[in-house]
Order: sequence, then structure tokens, then C-alpha cells
Amino acid sequence: MEGDYTSALRYYQWALSIRKMAIGDDDVQTADTVYNVALVHRHLKDYAASAECFEEAAEVFSKVRGESDPDVKDARIQANRMRQLSEYSSV
Repeated sequence: MEGDYTSALRYYQWALSIRKMAIGDDDVQTADTVYNVALVHRHLKDYAASAECFEEAAEVFSKVRGESDPDVKDARIQANRMRQLSEYSSV
């Protein structure tokens, strides 16, 4: 099953829905899961969806930890990269 990103995405989305119900949208654990969903989208070459998830994770990290947190910067950088790839791949 190595490299089965479609299944991984399904499981991460399932985990994300449970986290959001259990601990809410504005929790670091939820943001970590959203970040992981973004990584899977990236591997599947769905760059637009990946960018959205990275940005969502950045927003939560920022709310909880503050804008200067390294995870915020990383997620925003990743979101920008995915946006660029999305634009490039649609040309």
C-alpha cells in the first residue's frame, strides 16, 4: 500500500472531521491534520487544493500561536508554492 495517496487522503479527511468535532477548528492538532491533508494533495498533484489546506493550517497556527510562529511561515510558504504550481500546471 506504499504510495496509496488516495487512501491516505480519505483517512486524513476522516481524521480531520473527527478532530473538528472533538476539539474544534482552532486547535493545533486540527491544523496539523489539515497540513497533512495539504501534503497528500501535493503528492496527488492537486496543487490548488493543497494551497487551500496549507493556508487554512497557517490561519489556525496564527490564531493559536501567533503570526511569528515558524509553522505559520512554513505553511504560508508552502501555500504560495502550491499556488505557483497550480498556475503553472494550468497553462
